[in-house]
Amino acid sequence: MVDEGQDLSPMQLRMLTRRSLSGSITIVGDIGQATGMWAPKSWADVLRHLPGKKKPRIEELSVGYRTPAEIMSVAARVLAVAAPGLRVPKSVRSVGYGPSFESVTDVRSALAKSFSDLRARVGQGTVGVIAPDDMCADVLDILRADGVSADTGVSVISVRLSKGLEFDGVMVIEPGMLANQSANGLRGLFVALTRPTQALTILHATPLPPCLVEDQPAGK
Repeated sequence: MVDEGQDLSPMQLRMLTRRSLSGSITIVGDIGQATGMWAPKSWADVLRHLPGKKKPRIEELSVGYRTPAEIMSVAARVLAVAAPGLRVPKSVRSVGYGPSFESVTDVRSALAKSFSDLRARVGQGTVGVIAPDDMCADVLDILRADGVSADTGVSVISVRLSKGLEFDGVMVIEPGMLANQSANGLRGLFVALTRPTQALTILHATPLPPCLVEDQPAGK
């Protein structure tokens, strides 16, 4: 069994093929979260590099248990642009409030207060702060100066490191910059937006991607 199959390169997939003498492989992944330079558009792109000894079977999970419906509805707008044609899972949970969009003049000066508000919302739950690669160190320094440490259940990470993780609350910093980090930056933004189980704060000073601008639901 192989996880995060959407991010394997053609060469890595061929390596798997050589290791599977029977031609039987189970690959788990989400095409919508493919952010590598070989990001496939569909599972057909993946299958062409795998064994052809048996007829492939694709099972699509249509139900989401982690991300609340209010957050998934916003993330779905990003996925519709990042990977047209892919279906967003239907969330089984609702929290009663949407993401909090916070437009500020300077992210660094607003960070501590915004983080404190998110922390209060999730209580003792875990918090993930997802920032552009070149901002992670500064964000971590600011939070540490404000008394936040790793042993309080807080992680400051890049989009790449956030894959497969979940947090009670998530702060996504500068989504416009995240979307422009790479050719598949919007898929990376989709990853970031779907990490929380309870609350999402979007903090930005630069313009939002157009797919996030309309219908901004205010957090409560």
